[in-house]
Amino acid sequence: MKSTFDFGASDRNQKSTDHPLKSQTQSLSQSQTRAQRRARGSELSRNHARLNLPKANKNDVTWFVSQLSIMIETGIPISEALSSLSQRCERRSTKKLFMHIANDVEHGKSLSIAMEQAPARIDEGLIALVQSGEESGNLGTILTKAHDYMSQEMLLMKRFKSAMMYPALMVVVCVSVVLMLMLFVLPRFATLFEGKSAELPTPTRVLMGMSDHLAVYWFWWLFALSAGLIGLNMWMATKVGSIIRDRAVLGIPLVGKTLNTLYQARAFRGFAVMLEAGVPITQSVEIAGKIVANKVHKDLWVDVASRTNHGERLSGAFADSPVIPNHIAQMIESGDQAGRLGFVFDRLAGYLEKDYELSIKGLIQVIEPLMIAIMGVLVGFIAAALMLPLFQAGGVMSS
Repeated sequence: MKSTFDFGASDRNQKSTDHPLKSQTQSLSQSQTRAQRRARGSELSRNHARLNLPKANKNDVTWFVSQLSIMIETGIPISEALSSLSQRCERRSTKKLFMHIANDVEHGKSLSIAMEQAPARIDEGLIALVQSGEESGNLGTILTKAHDYMSQEMLLMKRFKSAMMYPALMVVVCVSVVLMLMLFVLPRFATLFEGKSAELPTPTRVLMGMSDHLAVYWFWWLFALSAGLIGLNMWMATKVGSIIRDRAVLGIPLVGKTLNTLYQARAFRGFAVMLEAGVPITQSVEIAGKIVANKVHKDLWVDVASRTNHGERLSGAFADSPVIPNHIAQMIESGDQAGRLGFVFDRLAGYLEKDYELSIKGLIQVIEPLMIAIMGVLVGFIAAALMLPLFQAGGVMSS
């Protein structure tokens, strides 16, 4: 009986000693959870505030990275190099940005933190590379790689803009010529045909009707066009509109293939540079998804990040994506299995950049004659509509 009583007492004593430990463990886990939530909330607020900042000029940042890498590799202290570069900037906003970074570094902050807390938004990929260079002690070498990547990225975008410049100019010229003919030339010809009993040809009557309508209601057409463009721009800024727009862009013949190659080349190049610089793969995947502006490619990298976080191979997401060709997905899978993702993505980026250049040349060769043909048809139709009544009048007079 005593032993039973003793056992029950020891059991109660054990329970009484376990209860404070359990409550302490629960309170500790709750405090850790609250701290994690506060950390996530502060990170989200920093990211939101960062998105509201003006974007730093990419040309100036590329020049800054190039000069800073040279000065660091020649042995100049980083604070002195930053101060010297900030004084050499010509653009006022960029000079203010670099002076802010130089001041933060002089007061003990690392370069990556100073860039992250700068008054203008700097690419997250560059900040991650700088942080990797600081941790490895090879900041000069990493900055050289970052400059090469940024220069290549700017070159790709300039080539696409140059390729689109000619068709855009042709559209402006074509619209200007048509409007000039309909608003200034056609009304003068219309006075020649007024009061004539002869029936005008159908193209002439159609064109004169369009000219009269445009001369009277041009303000309403301008208002409707402006309102339509503003509304379309606002709709494309929404989540649904941006997804539909980006999918539609990738579906345009010739242009969609060229843009798809461009998005792959940019993301693959940035991902390869970050992996080779020692940036963790999860962070590299996250930043690579922010390099491209197309929502379809962003969703691809989000899927890659989700699979890698769950312990899966990232090659599976590329194999399942409709925007990644099969041979590209097979190369990524081979690199994933061999553990040489940085090497494979670097080679793929080089291959895609060359393919992109060939696509740009082919696009220009198709667009140039197409735009000339469209402009010739429009101007030819207007000229025919103006000349047909004169030919008819000459035929009547000769008969």
